[in-house]
Amino acid sequence: PEEEVDRRVPLRQATAVLVNQVPQPRLSPETARSEIDPGALVKAREELRHLLVRYGLSGSEIVRQIHSEIFRLAIPEKKRIDLVEAVGEIDFRLVQGGDEEVQLSALLAKLASEA
Repeated sequence: PEEEVDRRVPLRQATAVLVNQVPQPRLSPETARSEIDPGALVKAREELRHLLVRYGLSGSEIVRQIHSEIFRLAIPEKKRIDLVEAVGEIDFRLVQGGDEEVQLSALLAKLASEA
């Protein structure tokens, strides 16, 4: 369905921002993934709010996409394990009724601290 496609594209793009992995047109994906933007947390939080409000995505949808993206990153296995554990913890908190914005902001902070 067309609406499904409209939701997936912004979700994929925003997830890339959330995990601070936005490829720049002039850079290869590997190079872009290795760059760290010190202001990424603020930008990612704004993008998160955009996804939650404008596109009406659920916190669980965002967490699932972030989880998928972690396995595409060229990072050490220990870091990947730490990130997957953080995503799992946030997913659990969301299922238990935690506030989506608060929990996803906590996940963003964890992702930023691991960058």
